[in-house]
Amino acid sequence: MKEFIAHNFVPVTGCIMMFTFVLLNKGLSKRKRHFFSFTLALFMLSLVLRNADYITSCYEHFTIRRAVYSAFGYVVRSLVIYALVGTDFNLKKKKIRNLYFLLGLPILITIFSAFSVFFTDKVYTFVEPNNFHSGPLSWLNYVPLAIYMIVIVAIAVYDFCTKRYRHGRMIVGTLTLMTFAMCFEYFGFREFLSECAITMALMLYLFFFQNDEHLNESKHLKKKALTDGLTGLYNRNGYNEIMKNYSKDKDLMVAMMVLDIDGFKGVNDTYGHDIGDRILKKVAKLLSITFRSTDYVIRYGGDEFVVIMIGITENLGFVVKNKVESINVQMLNPISNIPKTSVSAGLAFSENGLSEELFKQADEALYMTKTTTKHGCTIYGEMANE
Repeated sequence: MKEFIAHNFVPVTGCIMMFTFVLLNKGLSKRKRHFFSFTLALFMLSLVLRNADYITSCYEHFTIRRAVYSAFGYVVRSLVIYALVGTDFNLKKKKIRNLYFLLGLPILITIFSAFSVFFTDKVYTFVEPNNFHSGPLSWLNYVPLAIYMIVIVAIAVYDFCTKRYRHGRMIVGTLTLMTFAMCFEYFGFREFLSECAITMALMLYLFFFQNDEHLNESKHLKKKALTDGLTGLYNRNGYNEIMKNYSKDKDLMVAMMVLDIDGFKGVNDTYGHDIGDRILKKVAKLLSITFRSTDYVIRYGGDEFVVIMIGITENLGFVVKNKVESINVQMLNPISNIPKTSVSAGLAFSENGLSEELFKQADEALYMTKTTTKHGCTIYGEMANE
């Protein structure tokens, strides 16, 4: 009895602790809580079946109950690994969801091998007085686990290739524990050592999920603080953060463009703020798709926008001006039901990184545009020549 309790102490205690943590911890997303709770429920069921198999193995003669307990135990243990792999999949994406469903097919192999004792002796058979004997195809029982291990390895490799080192290290740690569990099971080491290894792997996963959710929440809050709610662009806080990050590099070639919407106050007064918001979102969209993905597009305030371009020199000023002209063509010939508008811009270049002085220069160039051409783009250096 003492040995039986000792065998179950770690997995049962671990499951109770994890269940309690998952149910009480609101830091985990709802989907992950449900998915991980399902994984734990399957593992608890596998423990019950493993214990039932262990108890019936002590009988003097073979009973059909032991065969049933053992067969279901193998199937449920494979389902535990399948469910655990699923907690790391984003099942909202159709391709990933279909891939995950395909990964369920190896479970059919486990079902065949686990229940084969009832119709063939090629995988397992019974020997008197009450024991199992492995057949030539007994390795089939470990095929699903091996497939899931390969999937976990692929995830780890992908993580390291995409520089997600923290997640990759967690995957490798879990893979190591799962490998131990398979070895304990296959080579017949002391009873329930495999369950202890799986319990530790589940705890590692749970710790990762909690930490990952916390980091994701922090990133979400930070992004929300740096993002304009109407346009989805960086806001004034985002501008300050970008300035802080790039102002330290004094050898960096940058360009800054400040622009606003011509006559925007009159549009708001005439058509209302709803139309004004639609125009702001239209300009934000045009700026985002016209400029490079590496450029920073910011709603600085009101109808004023800033575009920060890293690694661009003054000889490309005509390219930027053409982009502004392209935006104005679309604003003056709108497809959607909004009034005709245009934008005016001022552009300044620097070879010494970002600075507030660069912003002032671009703002001065914008003022020159507003007082001369009325719309378009003026480069700060051109002002002196004119």
